[in-house]
Amino acid sequence: MPQKLSERTRLVVNRYGDGESFAKKFNPSLQVVCAQNLERSFKGNAPSLALLGETYPDEQVNTWIIAQLMDLYKFAGVKEKPTFQQVLELSVMIRVEYYYLKASELLLFFFKLKAGEYGTFYGVVDPMVIMSALIEFKAYRKRQLEKYDREEQERQREKRYEKQDKNSVPFPDHLEFLKKIMESE
Repeated sequence: MPQKLSERTRLVVNRYGDGESFAKKFNPSLQVVCAQNLERSFKGNAPSLALLGETYPDEQVNTWIIAQLMDLYKFAGVKEKPTFQQVLELSVMIRVEYYYLKASELLLFFFKLKAGEYGTFYGVVDPMVIMSALIEFKAYRKRQLEKYDREEQERQREKRYEKQDKNSVPFPDHLEFLKKIMESE
């Protein structure tokens, strides 16, 4: 772990503990929870892969991603198991290429991948298929974040309208007020 922790990394350590504790909390069984709580998966406070890399040694972050991959391989029942080097290289590629994904989003990705939303595996889990599926997930993520942003903007707009309505003079009262002014002239 780095000697001097930034405020962000200190928050991660305070919340999740060391890398091993983090991996236990964000284990593959949490994938279903992320799928059941989409908005929280995207908008929640889970750390990004980049922040995990700042907080914990790369080996620990890679090991956490490898645990997700091994769970996928086990689920898919593949006949040909990948070598450790292939799995390690794939985990590094995911960590480097998709550094902005939150841990919860990566868990959601693996759930959707296992659910068949990004194709199927035939006898072997091809790393290229996983990386291609991540490209599709990135587009899905973008759409979801835009949707949540639009919903938040709409809520803010409604709050402004409600505030304006509370501070405005009702139209009949306004007419009565104008009528009194006109009569007094």
